[in-house]
Amino acid sequence: MTVRELLDLVPILEQTDPNDVVHIDAGSSSIIILNTRPGLHQPMGEPQDNLTKRDMEFLRSLRVAV
Repeated sequence: MTVRELLDLVPILEQTDPNDVVHIDAGSSSIIILNTRPGLHQPMGEPQDNLTKRDMEFLRSLRVAV
């Protein structure tokens, strides 16, 4: 990656969250910006506080440990 290519990315980097992680792959002349913020959901807390018995059975059938 050349300095010119890196400078072309400055406008994009200025718009990203300052807490995001940037991975620069010089071999392929690319960068990856990783958003480290939580996803589109809030933490559930303890499953037994939010899940019904039917929910628990469904998750067990999918083999999701709760």
